[in-house]
Amino acid sequence: MENKPIVVNFDGEQERDFIHVEDVAKSMILLLRESFAPGIYEIGTGKSTKIIDLAKLIILLSGKKSKIVFKKPNIEEIRISRAKRPFLKEYKSLEEGIKEILEMYKILKL
Repeated sequence: MENKPIVVNFDGEQERDFIHVEDVAKSMILLLRESFAPGIYEIGTGKSTKIIDLAKLIILLSGKKSKIVFKKPNIEEIRISRAKRPFLKEYKSLEEGIKEILEMYKILKL
């Protein structure tokens, strides 16, 4: 929101599964209320987004002119991380979630 650079580690081609906190809460409540067998449940969307695409989407939706700066940290990087068998079938989209965050930012004048 301040037109500061967005720092992207490595080349930005790494992929992550972004999920809205409301969908995480919904998943947890369903798991607690319903009779699910003990086990491991993947709380994720099953869809991955490249970090570079996330940065571009934030710039687009914010209407700002931030530059993307690439940085090579001294850590290993996982290239792709996403839920293989997501628990829920419907999720809030990444775009919708970012729009909500930007609106909240404006309301709270952070």
